Amino acid sequence: MTGYIIRRLLALPFMLVGISLLLFLLLFIRPGNAAFANIASIGDFGAQEEIFEEKFGLNRPWYVQYLDWLGNAARGDFGDSLTPP
Repeated sequence: MTGYIIRRLLALPFMLVGISLLLFLLLFIRPGNAAFANIASIGDFGAQEEIFEEKFGLNRPWYVQYLDWLGNAARGDFGDSLTPP
């Protein structure tokens, strides 16, 4: 019984990283992005979208975004909310 618990505890970090990667990729491949959703109400997509993507790092490759998020999440920083207050 103790061996089973130890094996499960050792597998836990790998499962958490795998699940977070799967969810991140599912959110990444969906149509549209957070910049489009937040700027759609304003109507001016040109420079506003580029500024938003630069501010939140949405213009970087997916693996860089994921590793950045994973590092911040490990420190307890889950970032800024993308929804307006």
